[in-house]
Amino acid sequence: MKSPSNKCRIFSSFIHNESSIRHFVSKLFNNRNDIDDILQETFLRTFEADKKNQIHEPKAYLYRVARNVATSYRSNKHSRFTEYLEELDIVLDWDKIDNCVESNLYAQQKLGIYCEAIANLSPQIRKVVLLRKVYDLPVKEIADRLDLSASTVEKHLAKGIRHCNKAIQIRLGDTAVNRHGTARDRRTP
Repeated sequence: MKSPSNKCRIFSSFIHNESSIRHFVSKLFNNRNDIDDILQETFLRTFEADKKNQIHEPKAYLYRVARNVATSYRSNKHSRFTEYLEELDIVLDWDKIDNCVESNLYAQQKLGIYCEAIANLSPQIRKVVLLRKVYDLPVKEIADRLDLSASTVEKHLAKGIRHCNKAIQIRLGDTAVNRHGTARDRRTP
């Protein structure tokens, strides 16, 4: 068993060099908690090693242990992150996520084209299409608001929707239009 002065020698060497070891480790890690963990592990390993064999150069030994602990800590942290990503791969179906993202982008493209096409309509037809498609008003109410006949509203609506769907077909080239005047995707997932 070592004399108490040897144990104190390791402790005092650690206390005396703690700030410089902290600075050394902070070059490898930014997170204060990681640095604290590494310093604690450095002291414990050095203290345990001194119990087995007397350490003649505690300062040099502390730095060497700090470097080894930091390397091991980084490797373990990277390994834990890799394991997390592997678990995430099992849980998440990346193909479905990719398809979802692609579908959202496609829908945004279609909406953008539809808006541009509406903007290019004559003012009267644009009002009819917006009141029906955006505000979901019935044809009769649109006719009353715009002081038009129901037949004229229906003709304006049909003309506006045809124009918008044609714009989508021309720009995207891979859609079919159903009888309700909305474009549906013909692509296979």
